[in-house]
Amino acid sequence: MASKNPDPIPIGSGATNQARIKSMSVKEIRRRRARKALLRFGIWCGLPTLAAVVYYGFIASPQYDSVTVFSVQSSKDRPTLDSLAAVFIPSAGSGKDTRLVREYVHSRTMLELVDKKVHLLDHYRSHKADFHSRLSDSSSEAAYAYYRKKVRISFSSDSSALVLKVRAFSPKIAQSVSQVILDAAEKMVNELAERARANHLRVAKAAVAETEKRLVAARTKLIALMGDQAVLDPRTQAEAVTKIATGLENQLAQERAKLSAMLAYLQPTAPQVVQQRHKVRSLAGQVAAQRRRMLGSSQGKKGGDKSIKKSFARFEPAMLEKELAQKSYEAASKTLQMARFEAAQQHRFLVTISKPSLPTSPAAPRRFWSILTVFVVSLLLMGVFTLIWASIREHANF
Repeated sequence: MASKNPDPIPIGSGATNQARIKSMSVKEIRRRRARKALLRFGIWCGLPTLAAVVYYGFIASPQYDSVTVFSVQSSKDRPTLDSLAAVFIPSAGSGKDTRLVREYVHSRTMLELVDKKVHLLDHYRSHKADFHSRLSDSSSEAAYAYYRKKVRISFSSDSSALVLKVRAFSPKIAQSVSQVILDAAEKMVNELAERARANHLRVAKAAVAETEKRLVAARTKLIALMGDQAVLDPRTQAEAVTKIATGLENQLAQERAKLSAMLAYLQPTAPQVVQQRHKVRSLAGQVAAQRRRMLGSSQGKKGGDKSIKKSFARFEPAMLEKELAQKSYEAASKTLQMARFEAAQQHRFLVTISKPSLPTSPAAPRRFWSILTVFVVSLLLMGVFTLIWASIREHANF
C-alpha cells in the first residue's frame, strides 16, 4: 500500500523543488509587505482622514464672517498760511489715524468694550460650539489671543480702506460685534480730531494772550515816559521843530541877502541898515534857539534836560518795543483767525464704505478642503517617515 505524502509539493528533481520554494517565499514576502504598507497607510492616512471626516463632517461648528469696509479721511484743502501760522498749526494726515484705528481695534480696551456690550467672550466660551473651536481657557491672555484670531483688520493700499472681519458662531453676533467696533472707531477718530482742533486753538489763544500782555506792558511804559517828560511825542515834536528851523533858516538867508544888498549902496550906520541888521540878528537867535531845543546845549540845565534829542533817546527803546509788540500781536491775532478757520474746515472723519454684513452662509469650516488637507498632509508625513525609517534600517543593516 502506497504511503501518503504530506508535502503538497510534488516530488521531483531537487532544482525544481528549490525553485518552487523560492517562488512561494517571494510571494509571501510581497504579501507581507503589502499588508504592512496597507497597515501603515491605514494608521498614517486612514485614521487622521477618518477623524477629519468625523470632526469636520459632524462635529465642527459653523463659523460666520461679518465684513465691514471703512476709511479714515481728512480734508486736504488747506488755506495758505504764513510762516508764523504754520508753526502753530501743523499739517495732519489720515495715514497715522489709520494705523491708530488698527491698533485700537486689536487693543484690550476694544475687547473689554465689545465684551461689555455684546458679551463676546461668553459667546466664544459657549458649549454650543465644538470643543476644538470654542474658547476653553479662562485666562485673560488666552481670551485676548483668541480675540485677535477671530477679529482681524487689514489695510488695502489700493483703496486706502480698512477691511474688518469678525468671526463668530452666530451671524447676528458677528454683525453686532462689527457694528460695536465700527462705532467705537468712529468715536475715537472724532475725539482725536476734536482734540487736535482744541489744541490748535489753545496754542493760538495762548500766543495772542502773551503778545497782548507784551503790548500792554510796552504801552504802559511809553505812557509813563510821556508823563515824566515835557514832550509827549518826540518824533512829532522833532518833525515840527525841524520844519520851523528850516523855515527860519530860509528866512534868515533871505534877510542876510537883503543886508548885503543894502551895504552895497548905503552906509553901515544908515537907519535902514541898522534895522535890517537887527532883523538878521533876531532871526539868527531864533534859529539858534530851535537848534538848542532840538539838540540841547551844554550851557544851562533847563534847555539840556528838556531837549528833544534826550527825550527821543529815552522814548526810542520804548517806542520800538511798542511797535514790535504791536506787530507780534497782529501776527498772533491773524494766527488765531486762521486756527479757527482751520478748526472749522480741517477735520478727520470715518467713512463707512460697506456696513457690517449679515452672513448667510458659514465661512468656516471648509469641510471638503479641510478633509483633503488632512489627507494630503498625512500622506506626505507617511512618505517622509517611511523614507527616514528605510534609511535607518539600511545604515543599521537589519
